[in-house]
Amino acid sequence: MAKVTFTPEKAPPPLDQTLDQMGAAALALGKTIRVRIQPDIYDYGKRQYNAWSFVTWVVDLENLEQGRALREGLQGFLRVFGLLDPAQYEAMHGHFQTWADELEAARGPERADQAEPAD
Repeated sequence: MAKVTFTPEKAPPPLDQTLDQMGAAALALGKTIRVRIQPDIYDYGKRQYNAWSFVTWVVDLENLEQGRALREGLQGFLRVFGLLDPAQYEAMHGHFQTWADELEAARGPERADQAEPAD
């Protein structure tokens, strides 16, 4: 079982302040709120985190509510991931792949054409 550490949300985390400021600035320019997610891996020898090379996701959000939903969704996903045993990982991956395929098919190809390349 993977161990996932997170801070339960008792009050809005300070990250929402950054989301509100950066999001408002992007939206004022007519841009999406661009969020980059890149995991870091802890190096016990050097006692520091290092970026996990070539593992990066860029998410373009249309509004502040999507930003909060992204944070909450990631928190929920990681909480569930930490409770799974290794035999359940493949089933989880298959479930998300099927769900993503169904959502993409329902939205049609025009959404994929609008995607901007990652920076």
